Amino acid sequence: MVCAQAVRLCSHSPTPGLHPAAAAAGIQEWSNAIFLFVNLGEDSSNEFLEGGSQIVWYAQNRQTMDSAQIHRLIHHATGCWYPPLDATGATTTLPASDITMHEAHTSRDEAGDVKPMSPREGASNAVRHAVDEDGDARNAAAARVQLAPCDVCLICRLGTDPYVWCGRLTYVSHDATRHPIKFIWRLADVDELRARRESLYPTLLRAAGGAPSGSDNDATA
Repeated sequence: MVCAQAVRLCSHSPTPGLHPAAAAAGIQEWSNAIFLFVNLGEDSSNEFLEGGSQIVWYAQNRQTMDSAQIHRLIHHATGCWYPPLDATGATTTLPASDITMHEAHTSRDEAGDVKPMSPREGASNAVRHAVDEDGDARNAAAARVQLAPCDVCLICRLGTDPYVWCGRLTYVSHDATRHPIKFIWRLADVDELRARRESLYPTLLRAAGGAPSGSDNDATA
């Protein structure tokens, strides 16, 4: 599993390999997980809340509530259809490029049961239904794809320090009136991160000002 691989890479002592250049994008998507590479510190608006059990994270400037990636994050626990239906029950016609960037599409087999599609099948399916031979958008309902449930995982660093594994996240809320879009996430593995002797999370939390002075690896009430 992707998350298990991330734990092995990021839970132990920092190494030069934990400075991935690709993480500059902030969001790395896999078929079964989304990794948020988050910067903390004075130059960042991202911050821990509730003694480190929650985190405020801001999406990228280019992302809006029409972005498929945002919908996948909000509905990560259950999956969702994309594009979503509006208040009238109609769908919004969006560029095929915004639909096909995701690997977690599904289809139905001969028995009518939902099954995962491979990344290539999902991309081809979205393109086939979204755009006709002339390049014009077809019926938006035909272009809808199902984004499968996935884990959202948090990897943080303070300034230019190495990245630290902070476990899985669960969605709490988002503020669509803010730009970039503001999210609040709950750290699902916070108790384990505090208890594991090899975890770098408590040190990161204290350095980022998210834990009271003198806090230790013990889980707080």
